[in-house]
Amino acid sequence: SNVKSISAINTTISGLKELDEERNDTLSNIDANIAAIAEAITAAQTPESNTEYELPDTPIIDKFPFSLPFDFYAIITILCVEPVEPIFVIPIKTTITNGGLNYQVDEEITLDLTIFRVGGVDIVKAIMNSASILLVVVCLIAMTRKMIWK
Repeated sequence: SNVKSISAINTTISGLKELDEERNDTLSNIDANIAAIAEAITAAQTPESNTEYELPDTPIIDKFPFSLPFDFYAIITILCVEPVEPIFVIPIKTTITNGGLNYQVDEEITLDLTIFRVGGVDIVKAIMNSASILLVVVCLIAMTRKMIWK
């Protein structure tokens, strides 16, 4: 019975030693965390890292709901520019390899739509204007149908 008591005491002592080691490890971790927190607080208080929020340089008219009248004005002013002749230049620059030989191609294709004038009226302009108006009317009809017949 005394041997069992001594064995129980030894088991209790070894358990207490393990608990003491766990406590020391926990205290060491707590000390390390406290030191890290202190370093973070010190770093946050230095003038280099303590920057204040600055407002952006853009004026308020560049922000969404306030920009709508100015955007509308910009769209309307686009319609008031001087007309440009419909002449398009398409550059073609490439290298063609055939049988080990390289051929450099550097050409331009000029698409001049001003030749389609009849009696001083630009036919391409008239067709584009009519097509644009027709497209707007068709879109309005489609949108109206969706609004009326839900």
